[in-house]
Amino acid sequence: MFLIGWNGILPRTSISGHPLSHTALTWVSALLTNCAQKHLCSGAVPSHSPKRLLAIRIAEDGQIKVKLVEPEKLSAPYIALSHCWGTERSCMTTRETLADNKQDIPWNSIPKTHQDAIKFSLKLNIKYIWIDSICIVQDDEADWEIESSKMADVYQHSYLTLAATSSSGDSKGCYPDIEGPSYESEIDVPEGATGISKVFIRRPLKHWNNLPATMVAQEFPLLSRGWVFQEKLISPRILHFCSTELVWECHELSVCECGGFGANDISREQYLTIRTCENTNVSRMDTPYISPYGRN
Repeated sequence: MFLIGWNGILPRTSISGHPLSHTALTWVSALLTNCAQKHLCSGAVPSHSPKRLLAIRIAEDGQIKVKLVEPEKLSAPYIALSHCWGTERSCMTTRETLADNKQDIPWNSIPKTHQDAIKFSLKLNIKYIWIDSICIVQDDEADWEIESSKMADVYQHSYLTLAATSSSGDSKGCYPDIEGPSYESEIDVPEGATGISKVFIRRPLKHWNNLPATMVAQEFPLLSRGWVFQEKLISPRILHFCSTELVWECHELSVCECGGFGANDISREQYLTIRTCENTNVSRMDTPYISPYGRN
């Protein structure tokens, strides 16, 4: 049996399998570079810096070090985290812990969602991250009123917002510690008289732009929160950590690893111009697709 009618099969790109994989980091880095150099979203150096940030680094012994800093003027990019706190309230900055947090925040005291965001930021070689529960003094009414009123500026001037989109709480994490089983299966398909083609098959991945509201809240808990609308609208670029893949949104482009985000709404020719997974070629992103849930 020969496989004919390839035009009836919409091409898709392979997914990386894990956000910390080489494939995923290459994909994200290419999108960041393309956006910073060619889009009008924003540059790498912020024109405004938050009052407090977490300074993150890898020590000589390989351990990740985190402390709270109050830079007068920041000349380096920072990342902002968009997340659901959940029912647990751990690792917050209070008046009692403020001084200690400026010296060191023990790694094992940091919830997994924050740890995952910090690890990913370091992989992108970005050494500052803003997390609301640690960068705002939670039991200081005056500090809360002042700093919470500046949250729009924090997200607007961030280099990248990391969104724990499939996580319902800070203890859940942005992604699993260990790469899970592949979502793809490989089969050999006869083609022509002697040729054999390899075809990868997977179930369609879920995307929030074509799900009913009840399923969006179940699959992507962060997107059911009202305040996240502001964070999505204001952030120049967002990387969503979803349960099966990464999704990128900026002012000029919305795309996921598998290529199915909004693909039902665009032509085959348009889709082929925004394939950006393995061996990413930024120059191919000539006709970006702006999803209804993206920013214009």
